[in-house]
Amino acid sequence: IIKKTGKHDVLKCIRKKPVNKLKYKEHKYDRERFYAFINNQLMLVQYNQLQSMLINESIKKNVFPWLKINQ
Repeated sequence: IIKKTGKHDVLKCIRKKPVNKLKYKEHKYDRERFYAFINNQLMLVQYNQLQSMLINESIKKNVFPWLKINQ
């Protein structure tokens, strides 16, 4: 992550398993939330919070594999 100040931080994203509900049984990973690790802090983040960030298309394909991007 490059902040407006020019400082760089590393954000590590960790997929989480979906909640144990019947409607999610076919999903390998949670499609709404993931864990994020930055500055020695672990957070639970919703994917829609990433919409305000500029993300490289190849990263989108890895983070949102269930979406049809540029197809």
